[in-house]
Order: sequence, then C-alpha cells, then structure tokens
Amino acid sequence: MNNNNNNRPSRPPMTPEQRKAYEARRRAAMQRRAAEQRRIEEKRRRTVLAVITVLTVVVLVSIAAVITAKFLGDAAGKNPATYTFKIGDSREKVAYNDANRGGVLCIDVRSLKDILYLTESSSRTDAVTFTAKSGSRVVFVNGSNIAAVNGQNVSMPVAAVVEDGACSVPLETVSYIFNGISVSVGRSTVTIARNDESIEILAKSRDPLNMIIEFKSDLDKYEEYMNPQGEYRDSFLLLVNKQNPLGESYIPQNLVSLDATYCINESANQLNKYAAEAFTAMLTELWAQTENTYIIGTSGYRSYARQKILFEQNHPGITTPEQAAAQLTDTAFPGYSEHQSGLCIDLIDTRRGGVENYADTGCFTDIRTFEWLKNNAWKFGFVLRYPSDKEDVTGYEYESWHYRYVGRYHAEKMYRSGQTLDQYVASLG
Repeated sequence: MNNNNNNRPSRPPMTPEQRKAYEARRRAAMQRRAAEQRRIEEKRRRTVLAVITVLTVVVLVSIAAVITAKFLGDAAGKNPATYTFKIGDSREKVAYNDANRGGVLCIDVRSLKDILYLTESSSRTDAVTFTAKSGSRVVFVNGSNIAAVNGQNVSMPVAAVVEDGACSVPLETVSYIFNGISVSVGRSTVTIARNDESIEILAKSRDPLNMIIEFKSDLDKYEEYMNPQGEYRDSFLLLVNKQNPLGESYIPQNLVSLDATYCINESANQLNKYAAEAFTAMLTELWAQTENTYIIGTSGYRSYARQKILFEQNHPGITTPEQAAAQLTDTAFPGYSEHQSGLCIDLIDTRRGGVENYADTGCFTDIRTFEWLKNNAWKFGFVLRYPSDKEDVTGYEYESWHYRYVGRYHAEKMYRSGQTLDQYVASLG
C-alpha cells in the first residue's frame, strides 16, 4: 500500500521573518476567538440579567398590587370575612354573610342570655320571648320587623329570624332596647358589655338609651381600655380639686410613657396604662375623622415636685393652698393638681397662633376639631374636665385642652347629663 504522505513535497523551512508573521497571525486568530467567546458570554449574561430583572419586577409589581389592593380595600371599607362577637368573656366568630342581612349587622339574642340575665320562653315555634330580671320583656316573631317591647311596638330595619335555635335581630335594636349595656363595633369586631347589674328592656325611658359606637379606625385592641369592665369600671373616679388634694407623697400606679407620636413633651408624657391606651385610641380616631393631625398631647402626669416648680415660677407670692384656692382659677397648688393623678392630659394644636379660630377655643385653631372632641371624647372614656359654663363648680377657668379619663361607662353618663366630675361623684353619694 502506497503512503501518499511520502509522495508530498516537503515545505521548505520558514525564514525568521515568515515565522514571525505566522506567529502574529496565530495570535491574532486566538484573540479574535477569545473576543468572540467573551461577546457570547456577555450576551448570555445580559440575557440572564434581563430575565432576572423582569422576574423581579413582576414579583415586586405583584406584591405591590396585593398590598395596594388590601390598602384600597381597607380604605374603602372592604367587608371582613368574619365578625368576632365579644360578649363578656366569650368569643364567637360569625361569617360576614351570616352576620349581615340586607346590609344590617345582626346578632343572635340567645348569645346574650347569660350576660344580660335573660330567661327565654316560647309558646310558638316562630316566636320567642326574652324576659329580664326586672320582669321587662321583648317578643320577636320570625319574619316580622316589629319587636314587642313591654307591649309597645318597636320597628326594626330588618325582620327577625327565629328558627333552628337562633333568634337573629338587628344589633341596633339590641342596643336600643336593652338599657345597661354598651355596644362597640370595630371593622371586624363587635364588643358587647354589661355596664349595669340591672338590665332593663325598654321601648321608652326618661334616660337616654344606648347607642352603637362605631369607629373609622381599627381600635379593637383598645376596647378594654376605653371601656373597662368588672373591678376596673369604677377605678378611675378619683376626684382631685381644691377641696380634695392628693398630697405630696401620692404617686399613681401603673404609669406608662406615651409614644412620641401622641405626646410631644418628653418630661410629661406619662399616664396610667388605661388612660394612655384610651388616649392613643382617641387621637388615632380624631386624626382619621377630622384629618387634623396637628392635635397632639402636651402634658400628662406631673409629680408633686414638678407642679411645685411650675407653681412657684408663676405665683411666687402664694404660699398656702388656702391662698391659691381663694385667689387662683388658672393654676393648682402643689398636691392639688389633677395632673398628679396620671389620669388627665392636655392637648395642643401645633399650628398655634395666627389662625382665626384660636382665640375662640383657647387652644384649638379648628373649631370643628374641638366640637368633635366635646361630642366624642366620652366614647374613649374621657371628659372635658373644665367646661366653659361650670367654672363656679370646678373652681377653675375654662380649659378646652384638658381631658380627664374616667372610662366610657362614667364618661357617657357625664356627657349625657352635662355634669362635671365634681357633680357626678357627688351624685353617686
């Protein structure tokens, strides 16, 4: 077999110049291949980064869409999936569609029997009678929007449903006819508390009947502080005035510091825990309803020593409480200040001065905000301590900024009766 390679003519050896040119061409070819490889890798890297970027944007947009949808849904009052009914110590979740009929929030009256001391009787399968300890009673009939309250007819916005062991009626009807309870409705929570030991079922009364309290903000976690129950209900009626001093040694228990969001004075930002939580709720709702976020707390608890310093700075010539009581209506003598109780706080409008309405309220530049506080503070357990028309009772000048915590049960009674804390405590004997 012939070997053709042996028949090929041999190349003459390259000259140094040829070798140099060959090596140059070889290096150039290798550089071109390396450059092409880098270009391919860079293109691949950019493609991967582009894909990652697109995926990241898609994920972020999706997350933002979910958050935005939730926010807009909440802002628009999107219906909750369930309502939690807090009745005394019990908790029950009810599907939204079961709790609402025709846009009216309803409740099963049978769930209230224990807390309201009701007895139940019925001679018909489609009607039920509930009787209070006092003997007052109400009759609900299935399919009827009339409740018979002690023989008087009370209209209901939707008809009662009496069937399958349940008696569903409008919550507003429950709030109206059962005197001695409080009803508070949050975004997804309904809280019902018995304020009095004696529950009356009334259609008409000389005393104002209960109202449902509804908030724009989600204040469910503050309800126990706005409306203390049990042993705490009457714990905040401490009367401090010119005749009832606290003394030098008094230091309130359970003091907590307000967040800087709610009080601008770091040296006087403490309140009793219940008052602090209720105040936080009140400011939150005030800001939400009035859109006036300039209102904030400025002075809460002041110790005897702090009050002494302030008093001596402003009234150096007055050295006894008797002198102060007789001569002053704008400042409390040390030991006689309500601020020492840890149950009151002053508000301030941070826009102060130069605004038209400031002089009319003594503190608030926005009269509508002040009116909101006067009409709604009781819902959070606070009262205006020194009203403009009760200076002869309180012994102090009108202070539109000074709010005192007593709890909703007593605050509502004071609001409705127009009594000051001094008058209210005296009426309790």
